[in-house]
Amino acid sequence: MDKQQITKALARKYREEYARYFVMERLAQDALEEGDEVGREAIIRRALSKSQILYGLKMAAAVLGITEEEFMSAVNAVRKGVSK
Repeated sequence: MDKQQITKALARKYREEYARYFVMERLAQDALEEGDEVGREAIIRRALSKSQILYGLKMAAAVLGITEEEFMSAVNAVRKGVSK
């Protein structure tokens, strides 16, 4: 794999994990509004795990020589359905 292919693969995985993280944020907010503190705390723990995965993906990109700007540009391209 070349740098561009690696960047795209990591960006796709980042978007997948971020989508799950975003859903968990919404669920935690819903639980808060419903007064479900136990459910909210469980969701927050899962969201924390996802945030660590997101951080790990960013760090993997950095170790491979992909700047944060390049990586986030690729992530945003994946979000928009644009292939770079």
